[in-house]
Amino acid sequence: MVLALVAGTGTLNSLGPATPVPSSGLPVGAVTGTSLLVGGAKAAGNGPVVPDPIQARNDYPPDGDCEVAPAEVSSPPCLFGDTSSSHRIVLLGDSHAGQWFSALLGIAATRHTALEELVKQGCPLPQLTVLNPELGHTYTECDSWRAATLARLRREPRPDLIVVASLNRYTADQTLLLKAWNETLAPLRALGVPIVYLKDTPVPGIDVPACVSDHPQAPGLCAVPRSQALWPDPLSAAISAGREPGVQQVSVNDVLCPGTGSSCPAVLDRVLLYRDTAHLTNAAVVILSGRLEHLLAGEGLLGDGWSTLLQDDFTGPAGSRPNPALWLYDTGTCYQGCPAPHWGTGEVETMTDSTANVRLDGHGDLELVPTRDPAGAWSSGRIESRSSAFAAPRAECCGSRPRSPCRMSPGPPPPATGPRSGPWAPGCVRASAAGRESANSTPWRTWTAGPRCSAPCTAGSPRRSLRRADRARLG
Repeated sequence: MVLALVAGTGTLNSLGPATPVPSSGLPVGAVTGTSLLVGGAKAAGNGPVVPDPIQARNDYPPDGDCEVAPAEVSSPPCLFGDTSSSHRIVLLGDSHAGQWFSALLGIAATRHTALEELVKQGCPLPQLTVLNPELGHTYTECDSWRAATLARLRREPRPDLIVVASLNRYTADQTLLLKAWNETLAPLRALGVPIVYLKDTPVPGIDVPACVSDHPQAPGLCAVPRSQALWPDPLSAAISAGREPGVQQVSVNDVLCPGTGSSCPAVLDRVLLYRDTAHLTNAAVVILSGRLEHLLAGEGLLGDGWSTLLQDDFTGPAGSRPNPALWLYDTGTCYQGCPAPHWGTGEVETMTDSTANVRLDGHGDLELVPTRDPAGAWSSGRIESRSSAFAAPRAECCGSRPRSPCRMSPGPPPPATGPRSGPWAPGCVRASAAGRESANSTPWRTWTAGPRCSAPCTAGSPRRSLRRADRARLG
């Protein structure tokens, strides 16, 4: 059943009018360990709790109407952060997802990424049909919203990350709950993007601001038993056991219910954690933002700080040329103006623009194919990006999808025309759309020698290992 808020209004009203909590003045949260703040209780010092109880009651995330009301069956356009970015994080779930809005907005903003919020009050993200006490009937509006939201994600451009969260108390039937979760996760998995489950936070089950206002000198009296605040979580257990492919999880509960103690506090390091019976204050979420970012980054879910500058999935019929709007050919035996013969590396081949040497394979791969004529002369292909507007210099490289590192490794050289210390013929290479490299179904080998090598040049040296889309030349 959806939790209803029962406020101790008589106690709270005696405290005076509410004023917003200034997020800029909040203490710095620790990113690791069991202390909420950097420096822990010692740094928190003495004084009143922040936010005070009347502030806490109204300390909601600043997401406007994007946490849609029970009667609504669809979410409005709710895009925040860098809305012009092609990168996007999706926050999906009920109000226990919505409570994390400020933290995820901060993470998105620092990474020049958009944040899309798809959140509905009291609506379980796992496919459970529940009663809504506010509406007084079976919550069909929730079922309609959930279906519409999943369909919307299928229509929209694929996000970089989907963060899911939901109250863990819509049913005590663990088997039913896990089945309902998987009914929702199946269409999300089909999107082919990373999914992270933000494990549900403690649910005190008491009106925390009212309790703290009644015990301003002893907020420890408002702590609740761990068994009451944290219910068994079947999705978390399944993820930990490796039974939920494509879904990772993070949790801040080791700080909200620190150590192995028997209780979960209402106030930690002078920070009032809850605004009602079940939700974190926005102040607590802001303080936890650094920890959440650290957890997500530790799982590899926030990328590595690189930006997409060039992307080509190499789609097209087998035997066709790569996209001429993106690529141009280097032909002959040296670059324009011939600053160094044989490409500056002593290579023996002549580069051509023939599809015998440079072509798409019809399956999202680019093939660079060396050929040898009856007289023993080698031909191959080399292409480079038309654009030179990269933050890094244009560089010889490989790969197409910027999200996967482009790496090359030395391997057994193909037949060569000179002694082992001399130039090798080019390897047969393929740059895959996923950023993996192969040569005849093995890891991509590129053999080169000459002054362009960054390490001492020997036969079998890799050409170069680059990451992301400042990779600009293939060949």
